[in-house]
Amino acid sequence: MTGFVPILLSVFAALVALGVYRYVPGVRSRAKKRGTALVTGPNSGHDVALQAQKASDFPDDWWTGDSLFDLERRAIFSKQWTFISHQSNFTRPGDYHTYELANFPIFLILGKDHVIRAFHNVCRHRAYTITKKKSGSSTVLGCRYHGWSYDTRGRLVKAPAFDNIASFDRSQNGLFEIHTHTTRQGFIFVNLNTTNVSALDAKVVDVVARAWGISERSAPLAVIDVEESLNWKQAVFHMEQAGYLSKVMPTAWHELASKMPFFSGVGNGDVHCILDSHGLNSLHVAAGGRLWYTFSASPISVGQTRFTCHIYLNWPGDNAQSDIAMQIIKDEVQSLLLDARRAPPVLDAAAAELQKGILNDLTTHLKEERKNGKEVWPASRESTVSEKYNQADLLCKQLSCLKPKAAPSIDNWGKLGSRSELDW
Repeated sequence: MTGFVPILLSVFAALVALGVYRYVPGVRSRAKKRGTALVTGPNSGHDVALQAQKASDFPDDWWTGDSLFDLERRAIFSKQWTFISHQSNFTRPGDYHTYELANFPIFLILGKDHVIRAFHNVCRHRAYTITKKKSGSSTVLGCRYHGWSYDTRGRLVKAPAFDNIASFDRSQNGLFEIHTHTTRQGFIFVNLNTTNVSALDAKVVDVVARAWGISERSAPLAVIDVEESLNWKQAVFHMEQAGYLSKVMPTAWHELASKMPFFSGVGNGDVHCILDSHGLNSLHVAAGGRLWYTFSASPISVGQTRFTCHIYLNWPGDNAQSDIAMQIIKDEVQSLLLDARRAPPVLDAAAAELQKGILNDLTTHLKEERKNGKEVWPASRESTVSEKYNQADLLCKQLSCLKPKAAPSIDNWGKLGSRSELDW
């Protein structure tokens, strides 16, 4: 076992190396040597102005600003196409998986029509959570607060105390659906934007996946999920700067193959591609194509990031040692990310290419907000209700012996990131 552990530690070094994002979409330009000011909201009288250093376009609290993180949620995570899962994780109607995307709670579910759909994970009645488990299977999902229930297409199928109200229209009270795209090779992307959704360009990922035989028939093997006290931009920066780690890949895979049967045939090199414009998600294929995985960084708060690695097999094999490998790799994740946490990187013109893309998206969104004179939350949904609806809602509160202020508003759930503690 003593010889086995170093091998797995080397493998995780390879995992993180494969998270290095050497491909940067767009023009690679150097930062202008001038001072700037980034205002995080449309009204500078109520928002904090973030003064940039003279030698950089980036504000001083680029890694630590709370207001900046709120802007990132509006400008990036509410608008861009984000890789979220793979089709092989959904095998029968009703299979669902729950996710947090920059504090936006969502879930994916496979319908009876074999279409995977994404929804905001909030009940349309009082904005309480629908799915509390990370994964499960059910063709009817219900909110335990007042019993509203939905089918796999997000349609409302049950609404106690509302069925006898003539003006209540079930068809107008289904779950809020999210734009979802599944590529030919089974990669699932979501976009929370409610308007002006850009087309998804997934040609690169499908070319790579098709070349290595990745499809919905791939078998999920293991999931490594780690939370670190690290800003998500800092994590991307650190992985980009650690590009030299990729040099150990062929040796690491070859050594692992000799120790673990289900990794046999791996060791002749690797291939990888970025899955979004900011380096948060990437696809990696081990040589021989038997093993492949995705590596993702998802922000929880301004100083907390979740790192997730989903490992898959292209054909069946022995996975008896996968649990051991997963724990060792998880421990190594925390060790490797410690360096990034201890030494926040200093942005400069030569090492900020992905960061420049992030800054560009933020400033573009701020222009839109200044034009509108208010914050713009592309993922937010408006909810309109009638007087009879309000009367029925009051009845529900009385029956539940709840005060009117007990539940959050459906109109601001996306802004607050609030969630119920009730299971369904």
